[in-house]
Amino acid sequence: MTPTLRNILIPILIIIAFVGIALGVANYRKQVEQTKSTEDQAQVAPELTITSPEDQEKISGSDVTVKGETDPQNKVSVNNNEIAVGQDGFFETVVPLMDKENRITVESTDKNGNKTSIERVVIKEVAVAADRPAELSQAGPETWIALFMTLTLVAYLLKRFSGQSVDSSLKKF
Repeated sequence: MTPTLRNILIPILIIIAFVGIALGVANYRKQVEQTKSTEDQAQVAPELTITSPEDQEKISGSDVTVKGETDPQNKVSVNNNEIAVGQDGFFETVVPLMDKENRITVESTDKNGNKTSIERVVIKEVAVAADRPAELSQAGPETWIALFMTLTLVAYLLKRFSGQSVDSSLKKF
């Protein structure tokens, strides 16, 4: 090689090396940013809204309707039972109330496995019978027949084991 060709080729090779290094560094930075962005997206918890029931809501029935909204592509479970999510993202299911205080856990899971969980406590109100005579006055004929048959049986047993007549046994009541 001649000295002039060497004087031209060496700076060109050095420039090509620096350009290659610069492109490599730029490509590496781009990949790091994309990976970081993907990781950030993968770690975002899915949105979940529960519209019903409210926390500490008192319910007089034997079950409660759980309603809410999430991304339509997410999986939703209520108390570990998977339920369907509509194309609009809304979901609804009925949960039986077993105890006085019932914990309802709703969980939404996205395609990356990220989960959002909301817990609600629902209180089952138990109706207390305040007025027993009023209940009997509203009883159907089967209640009255059962009451009559019970009294007849009691009267018969009293007569059988006490030696008194049925009429005299009933007069005591």
